[in-house]
Amino acid sequence: PQFLWRLMWERRMPLGPKAALVIAIAYLLVPMGIIPDRAFGILGYIDDAALLALATAWFLIRAPEAAVRDAVDGR
Repeated sequence: PQFLWRLMWERRMPLGPKAALVIAIAYLLVPMGIIPDRAFGILGYIDDAALLALATAWFLIRAPEAAVRDAVDGR
């Protein structure tokens, strides 16, 4: 979590992946989703997990290598 937090505040990170990650986290907090958790049980949680995984992957793929190095080092 600290690594992602540092990258989120990194100036070299593109805005699109930052926005996607924030939207994915907000989506988890909203009680109604594409597939509601309460109505469909495990399927409702799978779409939440998939969205978060895709947003996080895109965020990390688009991260500049120097920014990742600095975030790992804690700078």
